Amino acid sequence: KVEEVNKDGKYSAEVITSSDAAEQINKIEDIVASGEEDIAVVVQPMDDTVQSAIQQLVDADIPFVEFDRIIDAVAPSAVSKGDNQGIGAGAAAYFVENGMKPGDKVYVYEGDTSSVTTLRDSGFTDYLTGELEFGGSKIADDAKWTEDDLKAITYSGAMNWSRSDTKTAYESLLGDASNA
Repeated sequence: KVEEVNKDGKYSAEVITSSDAAEQINKIEDIVASGEEDIAVVVQPMDDTVQSAIQQLVDADIPFVEFDRIIDAVAPSAVSKGDNQGIGAGAAAYFVENGMKPGDKVYVYEGDTSSVTTLRDSGFTDYLTGELEFGGSKIADDAKWTEDDLKAITYSGAMNWSRSDTKTAYESLLGDASNA
């Protein structure tokens, strides 16, 4: 996408990555300190410690888009925010479209305890109960889940976005004959 934006010539775009929150904070601070004009930032905060650096964007009147992890304290200043609740609703809509029925067993692997997981989970259940729409429509009345149906959902607890830990937990779940 960056190549496409740069090729068009109207804007200049650059991807800046970080391996951890401390590096991300330093890179955001460098952007603010550069004093460049007519810039904007799209940021996927590594964790909530990035809040202070994003606040520096706010204080410098640098527009920013915050996606995936939403840091509530700076979210009102964002030009736009990611839609984790919509992602959860979309997942529920997909499963319903592909045959999931009220009360079917569902196992949710949770990333962590941040807004990402909380909003995705609420979007998932709110779609199932008919409180939230996805793609412009709500779940059909005959497919809605009740509060009792939602009890069929099991949550893993925070897996800390670890692929290896989640894989181990998944293999254990599948290895349990009672889950057949």
